[in-house]
Amino acid sequence: MRPGTPGFIGDRLKAAREARGIMTAAGLAEMVGVTRAAISQYERGDQSPSPTILAAMSEVLNLPTHHFLHPGCVSPEPIFFRSLSTATKAMRRRAERRYEWLREICGFLQSQVRFPQVDFPILEVPNDPNQISFDQIETAATGARRHWGLGDGPISNITWLLENKGAVVVRADLDSNELDAFSQWPVDADRPFIILGTNKGRTTRSRFNAMHEVAHMVLHRNVAPEAFETPATFRLMELQAHRFAAAFLLPASTFRREVHFLSLDAFKPLKLRWRTSISTMIHRLEDLGAVAPLDSKRLWVTLSRRQWRQHEPYDDTIEIEAPRFLRRCFELLLSNRVVGAADLPVRLRLNARDIEELANLPAGLLGAVGSVEEVSEPEPTVLRFPVPPEIG
Repeated sequence: MRPGTPGFIGDRLKAAREARGIMTAAGLAEMVGVTRAAISQYERGDQSPSPTILAAMSEVLNLPTHHFLHPGCVSPEPIFFRSLSTATKAMRRRAERRYEWLREICGFLQSQVRFPQVDFPILEVPNDPNQISFDQIETAATGARRHWGLGDGPISNITWLLENKGAVVVRADLDSNELDAFSQWPVDADRPFIILGTNKGRTTRSRFNAMHEVAHMVLHRNVAPEAFETPATFRLMELQAHRFAAAFLLPASTFRREVHFLSLDAFKPLKLRWRTSISTMIHRLEDLGAVAPLDSKRLWVTLSRRQWRQHEPYDDTIEIEAPRFLRRCFELLLSNRVVGAADLPVRLRLNARDIEELANLPAGLLGAVGSVEEVSEPEPTVLRFPVPPEIG
């Protein structure tokens, strides 16, 4: 009988393969030098790989061997993705798998650092998206601002606001121009996770995407899972999330009064003030019935003629909102010597660069990876931040 690896978990191999963008067992088999059937048997748990083959797979997948000896972190709750097209299916799967790694990172951090209490509004909206009206969405957006003690002016930093309210927010390369962002509120973690893509790199789009995901958290959290499989209902939920995001970022009571001229040049200073794209402002005026159809058509035609649909003024000058809570958690652990930088990849059973990318850490912060035997589990330590991060 061929010697196997005690404790090997086949699901971890499949998850790691998909996280690396290798979407078939045959693809990994060719890279490792074994048969496709062997990889399939390992992933199903029918067989356990020998230590030599496990080492080869670990090298190909750029993960420590003990990554495959511990269960992962999977939640049954739906993940809100912007697109369900088959063109992005592989990219969504890769993003989901890397998100599972992020959950493991946060689980470790939460055992060592006190996270902010989750403070998201609970809104009175129907569980059936078909019964949610646009008036209810406007009321919900205003209610969310009031719940968080916000007025009706511009918000300087959406990312820090959400982090302060208990959400885990990260920016990640999602490897697809069709995949802007996604989110989940897993019951076992009891806090929302919002992943914003860096693919298009514009702050205004990132802020809108963040509030789009918040909309799903507060409008659609209790929607039946089968609704996500119905294209018409899914499109409706996306439209509702768009409406909520625009209403939250551009409150009707103040934004509408600041629009004195219906021209693209008049929107440019408003973009700097509200940190929202010009196209979103036009959509918002349409939602509010504050622009006549002919004026709206003229604005969109001019926007296209100036090629602003792809790149608006100030897209490159408005500073990106960088998440900082997870980075501060790691800095707190390192500065208090709870764990060493080189030990963290061992504890988290991940490649150092993956941890840095997922938690938005500076490249090289975690240093070289040690071996499993070099470290022991830390004593549980709960640390506090002396002052919560400010919003603006």
